[in-house]
Amino acid sequence: MSTPTAPIQVDSGPKPEFVTTKKPGLISIDELVKIMEANTLQDDPREKRTERSSKLVKAYLIKNEPEFVRVMGFRDRGWTQNKDKGDAFFKAQRDRADNTDLSGEQKFFRGYTAAVLKFNPRASSFAITLPQDQGGHPLHVERSRLAGLQLLDVTMLINEYTDKPIPPNHPDREKFLTIRPFRFHSFDLVFCDGMVLRTQQRENYREGNEVIRLATSQLILAMQRIKAGGTLVMLLHKIDSFPAANLLHIFSKFAKVEAFKPQKKHATRSSFYMIAKDVQPGHEAAKAVVEEWKGAWWRATFGGEAGTGEPKVDPPESVVVNMLEEFGEQLMEMGRPVWRTQGDALSRTEYAGDGSIVRSESAAGLPGAVKPSPWRDLRESLKENVPLQTSSSPVGPSSWRALRENVPPQITASPIAPSPWDAMRESLKDKLPPQSSTSPTPLDKDLEGV
Repeated sequence: MSTPTAPIQVDSGPKPEFVTTKKPGLISIDELVKIMEANTLQDDPREKRTERSSKLVKAYLIKNEPEFVRVMGFRDRGWTQNKDKGDAFFKAQRDRADNTDLSGEQKFFRGYTAAVLKFNPRASSFAITLPQDQGGHPLHVERSRLAGLQLLDVTMLINEYTDKPIPPNHPDREKFLTIRPFRFHSFDLVFCDGMVLRTQQRENYREGNEVIRLATSQLILAMQRIKAGGTLVMLLHKIDSFPAANLLHIFSKFAKVEAFKPQKKHATRSSFYMIAKDVQPGHEAAKAVVEEWKGAWWRATFGGEAGTGEPKVDPPESVVVNMLEEFGEQLMEMGRPVWRTQGDALSRTEYAGDGSIVRSESAAGLPGAVKPSPWRDLRESLKENVPLQTSSSPVGPSSWRALRENVPPQITASPIAPSPWDAMRESLKDKLPPQSSTSPTPLDKDLEGV
């Protein structure tokens, strides 16, 4: 597809440079306990629990990153205080995705393949997707435009992920596939945007491990097909969770990594895209992690007493702390525009908004008042840590505040109560780096133009 750029140094990998005014502090156990007691660390109404590794990451970000504190305030309002409204919104969202018409399907499921072929008609595109009869989405790209197409469950390509034989007692033994799709091809650009589908027909024992199986399947296959110097784009969720943060850290060892969050379809959601450029699959760190992913796929597929997959084990605290020590500053740098986009979008919703971007009718004392939030004071305490903006940044992290301050005075007092998230955000301003006018061009233009 695109012409690969010059390979990066394989010995050490790229080292992104981030200038900070104050090094962020790691989170201690005592601080973690206090933060967990004072705040909810739940960031998705569908989550049954948040693993300890992700709680450590979130606590670190609450201590150091005001944009994360801000978005956590909106999440708390939407997921906890206004739970009924939030639940209704997400249920309607799922229903639209599961029962969309042809027009909606074309918007949802054509994806980046159609976009690449539109803007680069000479590109050769190969695709793997779940068949419709197994619960997959309809294909809305003309098959004649694809150089190769495989309709299959990518998690079942056993010869791609292991050289071990299939255990004889596995209930789905006959469903595993021995083919290796596009084995003799290598690619400049790889998209990994598969999701675990509610519509897929699969056995109950697969439910607990399907996220791990799908993620590792995509990553292994992608790394075994990508060209040196190629680009990998992967759909991820919750940049403030340990799995997503750790994956960004891993790829930063053998690629140039950025995070991109579309401002329309994904704005209120936790989803974002990892963009890894100049990927070096021959780097020692890359080869090592592919082997780790193969082991994780095997354990999630054949591990456990029943031989149908063992439960995921949360990593030890030392692994999380080491990741934060090495990558915490870069994580905040990558995550800041992601959290800002989600926070701005959530502020405009009925279930989570407080009028900080667009003043709602309730701010003027009209019907439909927004439920007061206890998090605003916490966010206000961190404002001093917001980075200075230059003319090269069209929308700064404080633009929501500027817009709010330009709203004409209201006759009645705002019903929105102060929030501890506001106070915490204000206290962190001096920890954020000033943005340079010579900073690299964001990759959102790359994807918006694809």
